[in-house]
Amino acid sequence: MEVIESYIGLDAHKRSVYGTVMKEDGGVDNQYGFANTEEEWIKFRDRYLSPENQVGLEISTSGKYVARMLVDMGFSVHVMNPSKFPQIYESVKKNDKEDSFKIADLLRTGEIQKKGEIYIPSPEINEMRSLVRYRKSMSEDITMLKNRVHAFLSGYGIVIESTDIFGRSGIRKITAESTKLPYSERI
Repeated sequence: MEVIESYIGLDAHKRSVYGTVMKEDGGVDNQYGFANTEEEWIKFRDRYLSPENQVGLEISTSGKYVARMLVDMGFSVHVMNPSKFPQIYESVKKNDKEDSFKIADLLRTGEIQKKGEIYIPSPEINEMRSLVRYRKSMSEDITMLKNRVHAFLSGYGIVIESTDIFGRSGIRKITAESTKLPYSERI
């Protein structure tokens, strides 16, 4: 039995996905839409999972999720940057069917791999990146809140002489100076 390689272009959205399955010669084997649900992705996997098949999709919020899920299922996934392909983002005829067809064709011709493939990090790297982003965000929030406290105290002419007004002695000084604040502003 001859194995035929297929190129599957997906246009993924929050609630729906449109797919084009293209043969090596550029002929369309199938085009269809389906719901972006776990049950539908299991059906997709059962129908198309094969070492010969490749899947391509655009980067987007939904695209990242879909790419990670497809990789976990065992698919060979290529995520593209649509800004590198004017035939998609400048298209006059812009719809899910056309976009999925163009993605499948770009995948078939190797264009995605040549000039616009996006690296999708492993789950471990993704988790590390999330932790770093979260820590950075928390640090920025702490700085913002400290600046608000400084501004609040300055607004009432309160100057705390301390190297770190948020250390033990600084907090004691703030507490002592809080009697100068209007009653409604006391902490």
